[in-house]
Amino acid sequence: MKLKKIFLKIITVLFLSINIVYATEPPETWYFYKVSKNTALDYESDSERERLIDKYSETKLILIDGDLTLDKICTMPHETTTDIETPLSYWKSPELTDKYKKIFIEEKIPLENQIEVTRNNYENENYPCFKEEFTDLIKTGNFMVFMTKPGYLLIFSENLEKDLPQSNDKSFSKELTQLPIIDTPLNDYDLYELDKEDSLKEIPVHYKKYLDILSYEGEDILAAKLLSISSNINPYIISYVMDSGERDSYLYLFSDDDKVLDKLLIFSYITTTRGGSGGYGLPVGYRYFNIDKNYSIERRQRFEDETIEIQHYQVNQNGKFKEIPVTSECYNQFPPKDKNKHSSKSLLLSNFQANNYLRSYLEDKNDFYDMTMTLNIGENIFCLNYQQSFPITLNKINAKKFFNNENLYQQQVENFKKVGIDISNELQYITFQNIENTRLTNFLLNGNQAIYMDNKLFFVGENYFAFFWQPKDEELFYE
Repeated sequence: MKLKKIFLKIITVLFLSINIVYATEPPETWYFYKVSKNTALDYESDSERERLIDKYSETKLILIDGDLTLDKICTMPHETTTDIETPLSYWKSPELTDKYKKIFIEEKIPLENQIEVTRNNYENENYPCFKEEFTDLIKTGNFMVFMTKPGYLLIFSENLEKDLPQSNDKSFSKELTQLPIIDTPLNDYDLYELDKEDSLKEIPVHYKKYLDILSYEGEDILAAKLLSISSNINPYIISYVMDSGERDSYLYLFSDDDKVLDKLLIFSYITTTRGGSGGYGLPVGYRYFNIDKNYSIERRQRFEDETIEIQHYQVNQNGKFKEIPVTSECYNQFPPKDKNKHSSKSLLLSNFQANNYLRSYLEDKNDFYDMTMTLNIGENIFCLNYQQSFPITLNKINAKKFFNNENLYQQQVENFKKVGIDISNELQYITFQNIENTRLTNFLLNGNQAIYMDNKLFFVGENYFAFFWQPKDEELFYE
């Protein structure tokens, strides 16, 4: 009798254990992936789209025991309320079906011939999720997609979390090996040209977490590899492109096993100065950077008060960006620094200093793009990039003697006529001292001379004609 009772107890325990196992299947999880760039309902609202991203960027969908939980927001029955349909039977009209198919294609989400549809039911109190802002929920492939009232797709991915690379993840390493390789020197104008030519390669957005990108930041990730700094430090340019087209660009440093060692923001802008959007000023933010062949880095940040902060960095042997002090031979006094806003090692220029550069007429803007020039004729000083100063002398000479080449002389006489200046007899020129080790010498006659006429500085040669002028006082800065 005792053995029979013991046997019954064992059977009961086993039966309960089996029931528990079947009643508590492992949960299925989908992670926020993105919100579609466009809608299928002819409703476009960047603010609405951004609101959806901000609200749900850290959200997960968890399916367990037949109930689907949208994090802590709401729970709804799933298995008992879901139907299998075709896209056409769900959207009813071929036109609307085609519109949604187009959105799915744009987002690279497969829209299968048979989809699981959990329909909205406004009258049912058991559907609190739909009372949020959703219409229906579609499951297609490994994706859960909420239909929203404005027509945006709120997309969750089942594979996103497991696809996120760890430091030795082969999938991320494979992405890096497929990136194009670009050379240094590199500046923001070069990056703009590379982007215009579609020379950067897209990295899947599910690597945001690995790259330490906020989930709501950036619609696309574009990247390219630079030449290696050392055997274990590999630099990359990675840009996060916003829906508006604006972008934040970083210089990343990776180890040999593709761990992120460090990153440095080198290009980003926020708004415009002098009254915000539509103002007369330049954009605020990191608008200029230069990376030379030795990986010395300069970046400049413009602030709303039109001051400019210049910072220099080098890469140390541990693969970290080290800020180094910036000095200037061009000015005697500088504005005071707010220690909470500015680096102690940077060069901070006042709004007058920052705006007192020569304005230009250029046929090829790339020739002089990385050279900001300031000319003080009264003190016989020429300044390059706010940091290097060079003594100058001003002289006059017969034009033919200056060019010492009949063809070049005739060519430049005609060029100057186009801007209303006659140099056929005598011209005035500037001689620069100690300027040999700068890129400007590529545009100087005789290695150190430029023409100065009508308060304009001219750089001329067989294949170029460029001139710069000193801005008027009212152009330097605005109160």
